[in-house]
Amino acid sequence: VAVTGEYAYVAGATDGLRVIDVSDPTSPYEVGSVDTPGLAYGIAVTGELAYVADYKAGLRIIDVSDPASPREVGWLDTPGWAYAVAVSRGQGYVLDKSEGLRVVYVADASGGLRVIDVSDATSPREIGSLDTPGSAQGVAVNGGLAYVADGSGLRVIEVLRPGSPREVGFYETGDWARGVAVSSGLVYVADGSAGLYVLRFDATATTVQRENGKADAGVLSRVVLHPNYPNPFNPGTRILYRLPEALRVQVGIYDVLGKEVLRWDLGVQKRGEHVLKWDGRDATGRAVKSGVYVCRLRAGHVMVTRKMTVLR
Repeated sequence: VAVTGEYAYVAGATDGLRVIDVSDPTSPYEVGSVDTPGLAYGIAVTGELAYVADYKAGLRIIDVSDPASPREVGWLDTPGWAYAVAVSRGQGYVLDKSEGLRVVYVADASGGLRVIDVSDATSPREIGSLDTPGSAQGVAVNGGLAYVADGSGLRVIEVLRPGSPREVGFYETGDWARGVAVSSGLVYVADGSAGLYVLRFDATATTVQRENGKADAGVLSRVVLHPNYPNPFNPGTRILYRLPEALRVQVGIYDVLGKEVLRWDLGVQKRGEHVLKWDGRDATGRAVKSGVYVCRLRAGHVMVTRKMTVLR
């Protein structure tokens, strides 16, 4: 949801964009709406335009100058699944002394961070991107930096040159970073079952420090198997995990009866984050049936599991 003036703009998934009059907070009511072709998951509003992260339908640009009759004026497909969108603050970035640039940033799941020039709302174009190792599901922009909730943690990306974004910091969180907001120099990350992380980025040292209590040493010293993404999925998914040290790794997929579907013997892997892609096929190359499967990660003497769902 985004609020500007007397209106709240709600990304309503299958219900598209909904415009709500909140001039009387005790009695909000809908005044307008527009259907979007995908699933409206994220929204940002500036001036008379709303920018909708519309999942598989990419970025949609909606004219909301008349809140009662919003209408789409432009769109851009993105390579991943658009989950969130943020608009650069202030007057935008300047390419040269004569040309101003209005930019939006899309958290595009497996597509990482996409940087899109929306100076001409009817013809948006991508001018930069940065692949991220996790799944970009949230984004906030402040002071020339984009903060991306990327599944396994927070990624800090410098965007002073929108066409050449580069990562300048990272913080590993305990579960699955899904959302992010920035206020008064602090970064707030919604992290699944691990709750809320409050972080501060030190640009001079390019480090991210936790503000709300000490960092969870237990998270950094244990084997972590993150939720696979996407889930449910068809045809494929990404399995993300973290190792506290170099360990011998084996990953297996099993059906609900415990029968092995596929196994990877990966040898000794170094400390840190790892990503494994599964295309939804068994050891013989056949596509598995719809249903629940178990992913089992064995690292050294530790074994952890997670459920995943195939939907054909």
